[in-house]
Amino acid sequence: GSVDIGNLALEAGTALLSVTDASSAAQSVKGAAEDEMAFVAASTNPAVVLTDYANSQGMQVADVLNISLDNVIYRGSRDLNDAWRIPLGADDPLDNPVHVDLELDGDIASSIDSNDVKILSIDPDGNVMELEGGFDPEKNVLFFDTDYFSTIAIATGGADDHLQDQINLLNHLYDTLLGRTGDEGGMNNWIDQLQAHTLDGANLIYGFLNSPEFQAKEMTDAEYVRMLYEALLGRTPSDEEVAGWVTQLEAGKTRLALSAGFVNSPEFKALYESIGVVPGKMFEDGTPYNAAYRLLIEHFYAASLGREPDESGINDWVERMNAQDLSIEGLLLGFLNSPEYLGFELTDEQFVDNMYLVCIGREPDAAGKATWLADLAAGVTRDNIARGFLGSKEFGEILDSLGL
Repeated sequence: GSVDIGNLALEAGTALLSVTDASSAAQSVKGAAEDEMAFVAASTNPAVVLTDYANSQGMQVADVLNISLDNVIYRGSRDLNDAWRIPLGADDPLDNPVHVDLELDGDIASSIDSNDVKILSIDPDGNVMELEGGFDPEKNVLFFDTDYFSTIAIATGGADDHLQDQINLLNHLYDTLLGRTGDEGGMNNWIDQLQAHTLDGANLIYGFLNSPEFQAKEMTDAEYVRMLYEALLGRTPSDEEVAGWVTQLEAGKTRLALSAGFVNSPEFKALYESIGVVPGKMFEDGTPYNAAYRLLIEHFYAASLGREPDESGINDWVERMNAQDLSIEGLLLGFLNSPEYLGFELTDEQFVDNMYLVCIGREPDAAGKATWLADLAAGVTRDNIARGFLGSKEFGEILDSLGL
């Protein structure tokens, strides 16, 4: 129907579906008088929760979107943007499931594998779940069914991504390095770690080369070099390549140290990335970088900055941590004092909420949050608050779980 109120003519409305970008933890909001930037605390930011979850499952996030539905009660017949709306929140389930079609722009659509797309959402209880749906590459349309509206992440890959490629890799390593078929226990152990992204290529190779079984093998220097080419790079070397490495061994380089030259090569990096394995890196003596540092740094990116790491940035942090040029405290303070993080202009309450997520991985309890806020009000610096979180029992347990 319609309603006339003086000069204001209104007609009955319908429903308005709103879709906005949620890729950044910093979102632009309309203030009462002017536009201003507001930081959505990462502990309550669904985009961060979904990105963190996707990373933990080995998925690659293509985009994150906020989807909301407004029930439009009446709208101006002369100005359709003049409407009275009642927003339907994420905690308000729909009476019946609905089907949603979203046409994606070309950049996002081109990054999606139509055979491997996953649509992640957060249910009213705060649990991450995968929605039924898919992607039509001909129309660039993402489609899914849902009982409620909230933030969704469009992701590809997953825990079984490249599974067969990684099984083939392990069979190849067992065959070329140990001369046998992999035992079931050993294969399952390696696969579980590779699929969980807790093991990188450098640590995998070190595990084989430093094993008593491999160390007991007898071979000439030339045979050793040829074996590394076949096992680590999957190809036969030229005589000149073999001679170059043999010369280094004759000059005193250890065989384990020689393996670092292979693992740190662009050829090894490209090969392992193509099958979903983080290449990792070795020190000059052949011992591998600690892969746990990378996992911690990836979490800091997601929880503090609300995004995935850029390759140059994370590689720099990983290098410095493994070289012992930077402590975990220095790492965290580096994030918190970065121009990107400071640009969020957090209130004290938002900062404390974020520290709970970054250092403990949970939302704050009321008593604990009140104590931290009181400390800030009393003049304790944010750097010292962060140090307090790092010294907590819960953060210590997280480091223990990572082996740090």
